[in-house]
Amino acid sequence: MENELQPILEKYKEAILFLSEKIEGLKDRVDNLEDLLCNQVIGGIKNLYDTSVRTDGVNAIKGKYSEKISPFEGVLPEFGIKDWSNELYDHLDKMRKDNPDFSDEDEGATVEQLLNKIQEKVSKIASATGAKPVAASVTLEKPEEEMIEEEPKEDDGQDELIEAVRKMKGQKNPKMNY
Repeated sequence: MENELQPILEKYKEAILFLSEKIEGLKDRVDNLEDLLCNQVIGGIKNLYDTSVRTDGVNAIKGKYSEKISPFEGVLPEFGIKDWSNELYDHLDKMRKDNPDFSDEDEGATVEQLLNKIQEKVSKIASATGAKPVAASVTLEKPEEEMIEEEPKEDDGQDELIEAVRKMKGQKNPKMNY
């Protein structure tokens, strides 16, 4: 009787092995689809969302603080700040992540502290080199009826200060912390 069952059991064994291989193939396909869906599609959408949130945040920073930072824009690259709005966004974002209670008032105070540090550096460099300091005051735009004719822009001292910063970088003065 054992000899009679052997061919029948072999056929069942072959069928089970065939089905097992097919199931493994389907499992691999499901795993690949899961990877495609989770990592590439959903990950791509999340990256686009994160980029959009960052872009909106940087634009909000520009709108909020460009008037305050504009007197220093010409000098900032000399201090290693290539894109102030992105760097400020990153700094404030890190502070928000480190401190969940970080508020708009904290943000404003942080920006004021950073601007004060920049002003101090500019003043130190200007006094050490004799360059004309950058004017840190912000002027509001004139109403349209007063904007009939613009007078030539007065030298704000940025070119002279930038040149002084470049000279000082070449000298590497240990007393100046810049």
